[in-house]
Amino acid sequence: MAILLCCADPNLTHRWREGIGVLDTVCCIRNAAEIEQASADSALSLALIDLDAPGIDGLEAAVALCARYPQIAFLFFAGRPEAAEGVALIGAGGRGYCNRYIVPELLHKAVEVVALGEVWLGRRLVDHLLQKQASAVATQADAEKIESYASLTSREREVALLVANGASNKAVARRLGIVERTVKAHMSAIFGKTNTHDRLQLGLLVRSCQIEAVPARETGTKVQ
Repeated sequence: MAILLCCADPNLTHRWREGIGVLDTVCCIRNAAEIEQASADSALSLALIDLDAPGIDGLEAAVALCARYPQIAFLFFAGRPEAAEGVALIGAGGRGYCNRYIVPELLHKAVEVVALGEVWLGRRLVDHLLQKQASAVATQADAEKIESYASLTSREREVALLVANGASNKAVARRLGIVERTVKAHMSAIFGKTNTHDRLQLGLLVRSCQIEAVPARETGTKVQ
């Protein structure tokens, strides 16, 4: 897999390369004007884009990139991630959005998740979005979906809860002491039973069901 890094800051570029590791072919550019040439590489499937890079400079140009290169999974980085910007980018087809100073270990995980076709928003932003939207989802979700979550087996609920909290399949397998192939089988069953299609939808459903179960007197939620 070939990965493109678009960032004008050499220190950030070095930090991102450290997170990606050495197993992938990496092409580094400093501005959006070079994306056209880099996209000619048929192996290019993922691009890390600094929203402050010359020629990007924010949301509008980033959205245009998603439309122009639908074959590339874009992971966008902002100095101060904002929920509205993240939602707009994901809605436009972006596959990830997080802080440009993300620690290398988390960046490695983000790249893995996006490469698998999932969406990465970063833990803090996911929590923010879920907390903001969970109440609305709880009232809008039909009874059939809530009942579908209740129909999950105890093991499937364990898997769903871990995934809703941001765990990858590999992390779930380690946590539960099972093989990753079994986690994938559980995920297929969970998606089928709950009529959800990705981790974000599943996370919203899990959080909405949790809210339904929380007594009215409880006003706080502990976030790791």
